[in-house]
This record gives sequence, structure tokens and C-alpha cells, in this order.
Amino acid sequence: MIARVQPPLFPLLVCVAIIHLAGSTRADVGPENVAVVVNEDSWASMTVANEFVHLRGIPPANVIYLKDLPDFEQTDVATFREKILKPVIGTLVARGIAAQVNCIAYSSDLPFRINVSADMKGRKFPKIITPWAAINGLTYLNSYVLRKDPSYLNLRINRYGRRPEPELNAEPVRESDREDYAAAMNLLMDKKWDEAAIALRAISEDNPHTPDLLYNLACALGRIGEADQAMLTLRRAVDAGFLSHTTMATDKDLESLWQRQDFKDLIEGMKERVFAVQPTRGFGAAYRWSPDGQPGAGAGKTYMLSTMLAVTSGRGNSVGQALAALRRSVAADGTHPAGTVYYMVNKDIRSRTRQWGFGAAVGMLEACGVTAEAIDGVMPTGKSDVQGLMAGSPSFRWNQSKSEIQPGAICEHLTSTGGVLVEKAGQTPLTDFIKYGAAIASGTVVEPYAIKEKFPDPFVHVHYARGCTAVEALYQSVMGPYQLLIVGDPLCSPWASRPKVTVAEIEPGATLSGRLSITPGVEPDCETPVDEFELYVDGRRHAVARRGEPIYLNTRRVPDGYHELRVVAVLANAIETRGSLTLPVRVDNGGLRIEVSGLPSEPVPYGKPLRLSATLPGASIIFIAHNGRPVGAINGESGEVEIDTRKLGLGTVRLQAVGAIGKPAENTKVAGEPLEVQIVAPTPLPALKTPAGAQWVEGLKLTPEGAEPVVVTETRASDWLAKAGVEADQAFALTGYFEVPADDMY
Repeated sequence: MIARVQPPLFPLLVCVAIIHLAGSTRADVGPENVAVVVNEDSWASMTVANEFVHLRGIPPANVIYLKDLPDFEQTDVATFREKILKPVIGTLVARGIAAQVNCIAYSSDLPFRINVSADMKGRKFPKIITPWAAINGLTYLNSYVLRKDPSYLNLRINRYGRRPEPELNAEPVRESDREDYAAAMNLLMDKKWDEAAIALRAISEDNPHTPDLLYNLACALGRIGEADQAMLTLRRAVDAGFLSHTTMATDKDLESLWQRQDFKDLIEGMKERVFAVQPTRGFGAAYRWSPDGQPGAGAGKTYMLSTMLAVTSGRGNSVGQALAALRRSVAADGTHPAGTVYYMVNKDIRSRTRQWGFGAAVGMLEACGVTAEAIDGVMPTGKSDVQGLMAGSPSFRWNQSKSEIQPGAICEHLTSTGGVLVEKAGQTPLTDFIKYGAAIASGTVVEPYAIKEKFPDPFVHVHYARGCTAVEALYQSVMGPYQLLIVGDPLCSPWASRPKVTVAEIEPGATLSGRLSITPGVEPDCETPVDEFELYVDGRRHAVARRGEPIYLNTRRVPDGYHELRVVAVLANAIETRGSLTLPVRVDNGGLRIEVSGLPSEPVPYGKPLRLSATLPGASIIFIAHNGRPVGAINGESGEVEIDTRKLGLGTVRLQAVGAIGKPAENTKVAGEPLEVQIVAPTPLPALKTPAGAQWVEGLKLTPEGAEPVVVTETRASDWLAKAGVEADQAFALTGYFEVPADDMY
């Protein structure tokens, strides 16, 4: 990893029409605000999504299935835009839920690494702006990606990011100077010190309050022997908001200044500097964030939170590990854990890059009642209370640390390939933290250079401890997120105090008819008052009312059958904390009811057909849907359907019968009560003994039907079967010996 401070910013290109997600949903993120994207061609993707949807109560309308993706791990930006981003946003708009979605959570087996070279249109990348981006970074910056505007590479693009107060008055490089700045930075990277100093000095004349520009100019001046000018420029950089005293104290470009007393005094003054960070805020995709980081509804930038729920290929986790992590995360919500957040201090550039904020973050956490320590080492040793971790090391073995990660922890390390999860990549991957218990972790998908704007800053744990969800905490702490891959549960919130919603007028399981009025409340009354209540019907926002005002629902506008009402209370605090109550009900205005039978009482093995019967008098067709996606159909008003369980994935699967009465253009849809079925993995094959006298060959033996076997040693490319000679729809056998530590699915 190569150290360098913030690289140049890119000028904006001409804008074209994009899809807007603006709406009136408030901040914070609940299950009704998360869209889950699933790769329908992957059993692992469906299994991870099944677990998350079940655990978090994600409405079926919020689950989106994609298929026929060219690769499960990496792709190019044009394919991402056309095959993933546009279909997802288009589906949200078509379903009428775009205005309420604040986060897009990708399940596993969607391409997490995306090459954005095409959007540069032949323009040269600066050395420290590399062309690989993360799927959730580009989703967060979707408005730029949709219009092919490479401004998403800008490392100060995130106005939702909470900045330290000394940086608030810092000015970015003027747009007219950005290409020149990029060229000057390349000269600096190429060690052309004299040329870099001339170029940076010229740019600084029109940009006198840009801390990173001034710092880089000081480095160039230090290299060419202009020590006095270098010191003067360093002081200007600090006055403009430069904070990283550890970078300054160890940067070899400034080695000529290290023995100067004024340099030492400057470093000591920076260490003792006490500063605050912009106030923690909840996130709303409809909010337009101003240049000073304030949310509003006028001019400003919009974003979309995003994570991956898991990575289960390459250097990712097993499916079992991914599911266990989600379960631990949900169990951590609202527990206000008593563990410790650890910041690791060592001489590695990966640690030094963020040490500027360790002391301030520890103080802020202690003010929240959360224990925190900055300690020496690579990993905490013998600590059983790791409630959060910020590390900086290329490699580690957690199991040798004898420490224990507690449920709900955010753990990550600034390292070159933490988010490079394809096979054969080096350094320890972020998924090791997930394996050993973290709720969420992050890392870059390519060598990022040691640039602090690309990684979460130390205050990620502060925003978390103040009650934000994990995904909100992470995006508040990273200024340039395009390369950052975030894996885990976006909704985990150990320190959130969520209101308990009450509705006196409706009991769970009630039968409703006619026009209704409800006046929700909370119990006990919160210290923070409720600002408003939202009513969702089958996952779609229906109405909003202030506290004490009634919410009306005309059930005659809702089809007969099963429905879910979700009442959400939004608190009047900066995070806009949400609490909810879900009420399953049956609407009966016309006497229509669908009956389903045949649900097995025992778990169903994956691959074994599932047979259900359904009846709806007068129906022309009855669908069986999995999260709103049809997986079987009965023509007519009754019959039996056979469902291929391989289309469902493993775990707790929610199925629902939906019947249609009348002509297709004007039919009445009637929904039955949801059915839950457990799909379990087939019994593992027994372990085999090594055959006597076997001659081992690296790879897998592939035998296409009717053809001679071949040995395959590379399966990373999506077309590896075709390259090995397997034709479309041709049967084949794949044989190999594997050593695995436990029964699991990979």
C-alpha cells in the first residue's frame, strides 16, 4: 500500500436524464425502507436473502430478483448499469415504493467488483484513482452512474459524510484546476519533484484554502530543499483543516524537516488539538444534501445507502457463516452492549492514516457511555469484549488473537485488498471479521493507496453508538465511497432505542371491512417525542400523520384476503429513529377467500418437489408466489401445483397464494395467508478415505455426456464450462476431492 493524501477531483460532465428516487420518506432505515436484490440463478443468493427477509421482516414488495447476470463476482460499469442498477430502480418505481426505499441490500453472488473505465471515455486515470469500484459504492452514487458521470470517483463526493470541524471551511480544488491538479499529482507520484512543485505552487495561488493541495505542495518543496517554504506551507495546510499528524510525522517527503523544532512543535500541537465532528444524522434517500452537509428538499445531492448481505464465492464466507452472522446481528439490536471499541495503533501506514482521529473518537464514545481504547498492536489480544474494531494491517489471523468479537460489532481494517474477494488475492479479506462474529465489515476492491477519504474514519463507531444503523454509521464516515465494499447487515443497531408502537383499534389477525380510523401511540412515552406516524399496507407506504392525528384506511380499496399493516413511529431527533408494529389482518368486504392446503409439517429437502393445493371460487388463475415472485400456477379456481424447491433456496421460505378473478385488465386479486416452509440442505455425503495409490492431479475432472473427461483448473470466469467443451443443456459430471473443516455449503 502506498501512502498519499487526497487525490484530485474530477470535473462534471454534461448531465443526461436519470431516474430520480426522491420522495417524502423520513430518515433512518427500517425493514420497509430496504430493498433486497437477489440473484435468481444462485441458490446461495436466494438462501442468504431468505434468511435476511425472514429475520428482518422485509416486505415481499421490497424483494427484487435478477437473473442471467454474466458473472457473480465482477463486471464492467455498462453491464452493472443496464443489468442491475436500472432494473432495480425501475422495479422500485413500477411497484410504487421508490420514495420509501433508503437502502439497497444486495444478497450474495452479485458482482461486487466493477470496472468503470468505460465511463472515463478514454481519459487517463490519475495514478491513485484506480478503475475498479464496489457495487455498493456505485449504488450509493447512483445518480452519477446513471448519467455516466465519473464524478463518482471524486473523493469528497459524499455530502452525507460527517466532517471534522477543522475541515468544514476547507475548500476543494476549483473545477477549472482539477485536471491540472491530477497531472501535478501524477508528477509527484513519479517523483518528478521540481516539476510537481512548480505545478502545485501555481494551482495553490487560486486555491489557498485546500488542505490536501497545500500538504502535497509542502511535500514537493521538502524534496527540492526549500525547507522554509515547506514549513510555511505545512502551517497553511493545518490552518486549512489538515489533521493527519501521523502522516505528516512519518512522510519521507518531509524527512528534511523532521529535526526542525518548528516541525516538532507543529506535530505536537496537532496531537493536542481538540475538535468535534458534524452532528450525527439519520439518512433519507429523498434528502438533498447541501455542500455543508445539511439535509433538505431543495437543491443538493441525493444518495442511496447500500451494502452486500454476504459474499459466498472466492474469499468470501461459507453460506453457514453468512447466515450465522445475520442471526447474531439481529440479536444485537437494542442491547446497548457493554463491550469495548478498540483502535489499533502501530507503525504501519494502514494504521497511521487514521490515528489522527483516535483520541477524539475515544472521547466521544466515552461521552456516549461506550468504552473505547486506542491500544498498541495489530489486533486486540486476549480481549473477550470486542464491540468494535478499527485496525490497520495487511494480514492477521483472528483466531490467534484469543479475542472474541461481540454481536453487533463493526470491524474493519485499512488494507490494500480487504475487499478483493476473488480467489488468489493477497492479504486478509474483510470476510474474516464476518466469520468470527462481526455484524458488518468493509474493505476496498482494489489497491486504494493509503488515502483516508476511501475508508471509514474513526467516528464510524461514534455514529453507531449514538443510535444509527450500521449502514448509516458507515456512510457518515467515508467521504469517497466508490471503492468501498460493505458486507453485512445494514440494519444492525445495538445502541438504538426504538419506540414501541401501539394501535388500540386493531388486534393482530382481525378481520376488517369498511372505512377505518386508527390513532397510533407509543409505550412507554419516549423521552424524545414522536414526530409522525407512517402506515404501510403490504409494505407500501399508505399514509402519514402527526402524533395524535388519526390515520384513515378505506378497506374497500384493498382486495379481500390477507394483508399486513405496518405502523411506524418516527422520533423527532436528528437520527429520526424508527420503531414499528406489524399487524396481520384479513380484509372481507366481498366474501372472497382463498384456501391453501398441503403444507408439509416437516422440513423439505432441497431438490424435493413441494406440492400445494389451492381453491378460490371464480378464479381464472391462482399463483403461488415467493416474495411476490410466481413459482407455480393453477389454471382455474382450484387444483394442485408442484413447486421446484431449487427455485426457492434454503431456509425459511415464505409462500403466498394469490388468485385472480375476472378479466386480466380488470381482475380482482385475492391473497391468502402466508405459508412458511423450511427448505433444508440434503444430507451431506459421508467423508471419503483417500484412495490407496491415488495419483493426485490439481483441478476437477469434468466429463461431458458422451465425451471424454478433461481436467479443469480454472473456474473463475463465468464461461468456464463452455470453454471446457460443455454445450448448452448438455449433462455433465464434475468430480473432485475436497478437504473441508466442517459440514457446510460453499
